Amino acid sequence: MKTKNLSKYQLMTLAYYVASKMEQDHSIATDKVTWTDYHGFPVGAIDRDVYADFCEFMGIDMDDFTLQLAESFSESDAGIHHHLKGHQLVVALGEECGLPNPEPDAKVYIDGEYFDAEAGEFYYFNDRVNHNFCGKFHFINLQNPPLVDETGHDDFVLLR
Repeated sequence: MKTKNLSKYQLMTLAYYVASKMEQDHSIATDKVTWTDYHGFPVGAIDRDVYADFCEFMGIDMDDFTLQLAESFSESDAGIHHHLKGHQLVVALGEECGLPNPEPDAKVYIDGEYFDAEAGEFYYFNDRVNHNFCGKFHFINLQNPPLVDETGHDDFVLLR
């Protein structure tokens, strides 16, 4: 089945919906996440039940995207990367979602520029835009098409 391209606004709406659910129920970000490693980043699968009804309402197929909770902990920008096909939206999270606020030195690197990672703010990258995360903070990571497609191809390209 062909993956449907989602708009930036659909990604943003879905990410903020999940963040608002985390505000209402902190266990979504703590107890209901299964953590794994993805290219050196701790990532956690958020229970699909959290957003299934919303996706149905919006007409979004849950197989058309990757939605994760992720953690940045690196003190350097050694993980600069991009994704060949996927556009990505990240929302920094904080204590309103049951997680620590981003530390003062937390940054999002986008195509040569650093931005402070601030709870509640979103950061958007088109495909092939170099990006990374530095300092300590948690974020929702949402990508369309999925990070790993149905054939097992991983869209991650490490630059340095």
